[in-house]
Amino acid sequence: MNKSRWLIPGMALLLASPLLLAAGQKGGPKLDANGFPPHLSAIDTNKDGKLSAEEINAAEDARIAKLDANGDGEVTAEEFKAHREARRQERSQKRMARLDTNGDGVVSTDELKAQGHERMMKLDTNGDGTISADEMREHHQGMRGDKRGERGEHRRHGGWQDDAPPADKGD
Repeated sequence: MNKSRWLIPGMALLLASPLLLAAGQKGGPKLDANGFPPHLSAIDTNKDGKLSAEEINAAEDARIAKLDANGDGEVTAEEFKAHREARRQERSQKRMARLDTNGDGVVSTDELKAQGHERMMKLDTNGDGTISADEMREHHQGMRGDKRGERGEHRRHGGWQDDAPPADKGD
C-alpha cells in the first residue's frame, strides 16, 4: 500500500490541530502537556511535542491494520462495517456502565432520573435551584461555540463529551 497516500490525511490532521486546541479551551477535549488532545498525543510516540511524518504514517498504518481484518492490504465494505459495529458496541457498553451507577447490570429509572437531574442542575449557574431562560440561553450559546469551533461546522452526535476520541478516530 502506498504510504504517501496517507500522508495527506495525516497532514490535514496536523493542520486541524489549532482548531482542536482552540476547542479544548472551553469544555473540549483534555490536552496533554504539549497541548495535544488525546488522539494526537497517542501519535506522538517519542513525546517530543511534535508529530513527525513517521509518527503519522505509523498511526495511519495501525488504524488501517485495525480496519483490514484479514490483512490483505485492502479494506472491504464488510470489514469497515464490522469495525464500526464493534466500536458502536464498545461505546454502548461504556455508556451503559456510566448510567448503571450501582453496578447491577441494569439501568433503573431512578438512575436515569438522577443523572438527568444532575445534568439539568448544571445549567443552574446561579445556584438558586431553578433554571432560567437566561441560563438556558447561556448554555446553548456555549454549546454552539464548543461544538462548532471557528469554522461553524456541526459535529456528529457522540463527540468528545461522550468519550475521549480514540487514536483511530475518523474511521
